[in-house]
Amino acid sequence: MNKGVYAYVAKGTVDRLRDAYLRNRLPGDTDYFTKVQDHDASDWTDHIATHAPVMLGEVAVVPVTFGSRDRISVLVFLRKEARGWKITKVDDTLDYH
Repeated sequence: MNKGVYAYVAKGTVDRLRDAYLRNRLPGDTDYFTKVQDHDASDWTDHIATHAPVMLGEVAVVPVTFGSRDRISVLVFLRKEARGWKITKVDDTLDYH
């Protein structure tokens, strides 16, 4: 992750992800933010849908769907900081296994 990620992701989240990566403790072989291993970049770039946010106190939860084929959805948790809204967590919408 480069330093530009701090514009969108809370510093604490980036630091925890970097630490987990260095210790090889990230779950599975998927990208943290998209929850998949592989995707069709051109399809996903052209087909990103954000849905109405749900406010839970000071946290906004925004469902985001990627792709037109083999669609995947994630829940993006954001918290407002001094310079705007920052991602604090991303979770998938898959059933628990």
